[in-house]
Amino acid sequence: MAALLGACLALWLIALLAAHDARERVGGVSSAVRDNLEFALADTLGVAYQDRALVGAPCHSVARQLQEQGAYTAYVRDVVLVSRGMRYCSAVQGEIAVPLADLLNWQPGLQYRLARPYRGSNMALAVFFGTAPGNGVLVWVEGRYLADMVHSAGKLGFPDIGIEVAGTRFMLNAGDPGAGEAAAATGAPTLVRRDAAQAAARGIVDIRRLAGHPIAVIASAPRSLVLHESLKYLVLLPLAAGFAALAVFALHSRRAARRSFAAELQRGLRRGEFVPYYQPVVDLESRLCTGVEVLARWEHPRRGLLEPEQFIPAIEQQRLAVALTLDLIPRVLRDLESLVLPPAFHLAFNITNEHFDDVGFWADDAPLFALLRANITPVLEITERDAVSLVEHQRSAIQRAKARGIKLAVDDFGTGYCSLAYFKQFEVDFLKLDRIFVQADQDDKVSGQIVDVTLNFAHALDLAVVAEGIECEAQRAQLAGKGVRLGQGYHFARPMTLAALSDWLPAHLERVTLPPGPRGEALGVAERM
Repeated sequence: MAALLGACLALWLIALLAAHDARERVGGVSSAVRDNLEFALADTLGVAYQDRALVGAPCHSVARQLQEQGAYTAYVRDVVLVSRGMRYCSAVQGEIAVPLADLLNWQPGLQYRLARPYRGSNMALAVFFGTAPGNGVLVWVEGRYLADMVHSAGKLGFPDIGIEVAGTRFMLNAGDPGAGEAAAATGAPTLVRRDAAQAAARGIVDIRRLAGHPIAVIASAPRSLVLHESLKYLVLLPLAAGFAALAVFALHSRRAARRSFAAELQRGLRRGEFVPYYQPVVDLESRLCTGVEVLARWEHPRRGLLEPEQFIPAIEQQRLAVALTLDLIPRVLRDLESLVLPPAFHLAFNITNEHFDDVGFWADDAPLFALLRANITPVLEITERDAVSLVEHQRSAIQRAKARGIKLAVDDFGTGYCSLAYFKQFEVDFLKLDRIFVQADQDDKVSGQIVDVTLNFAHALDLAVVAEGIECEAQRAQLAGKGVRLGQGYHFARPMTLAALSDWLPAHLERVTLPPGPRGEALGVAERM
């Protein structure tokens, strides 16, 4: 199946490449013809501009000069002076009397037409430069030159190439019926009038317009050109099909792995493979413990102990965050029964928007409120970005929980957009200062200013600040000097099992200083019982 899908994908890619190459090939031809035409027009306009001073002069006095110009300019077939609406002097025919209106109506500036200069002649490009009412210079660009130009391009395999002038399209024909007497007699290429729709019907059409002129070059080719271009890629079909099959197989395997991992998550929850680890939160001055944050670890039967970053994103994607929290809380309650803890010792859980959408999580008999009955103060940590996106019913859940004694912390503070109104509305208890500011270099003035602003903000609202990610004594001392009271990080203790916490905790609960302020007891710090 993968090989079949790979072959189909390879054919699709070949078709795309062939279509692109066909368009590029047609476009390259029309672009080359346009460039040559622009070069010819530049010389033609130079002649017209130069001869504007001769308009009105007797033909016998300027005819020789016109003839010399025609002889020395490669693209010019004839130069004609126009006075009072009459073509009166031709470099080829000498003195003539032909109304300009037979070709075009006089207008100031430049006008272009594809027409026959004389009866029975081939098509040529007329460039008229109107100087004064009824006066001007008419220069005929050799039609054979134009036809040869597009004929050379047509040798590349798609001869439907032509020129559109003032809305009329002329395509190349070589000795075709209706190509004109001269063409029929000699088989020479000429330009004949063609319906635009007829050219477009050939499939691939590329139009390149000349800047500043009502002239365009049109190249078209049949759709079979795409098939022709695809032949050069067919030799690569087996290799492309192989790579495509590998890509399809890899994509299928990745999706299967995701489905398998999601199934493993659900199976792990059913089997109780997720266990709580505890990271202490300490007073920065006394270094004594005021509470712990509960962090999940996965005791995977095959892959061993997995860190949160290895499975939490998938937990949230599969909307299993509530199930994980509800699975951990009873385990935590059993763990803490073996510990002697001070009153209001706080226990922090990370929650997401998913928790606020789950009615059962906030029910009166939910495991969350069993923590309160065990004389433990639960602290719900929500990221600053999640906090600002809460809708009305989610905000109501927070307010009901706080009314029963649950504390609220804003995690990763400084990285989101929480406003003063948010903190006032929900009576936030803790700000957790993100580790990127805690671990910044001392020379990082921006991070230092953010810490100072956060402390001033917290002091104004009587909030406790918890600094995350403290990894050395210098960071602890600096933060303590700025007035930060609480912190956590590897400098004090890594996340640990219940057994390790039982060994670590007694030495860090001997004496804890009560912080000033009406919410001191909410920090979970008190004299040891």
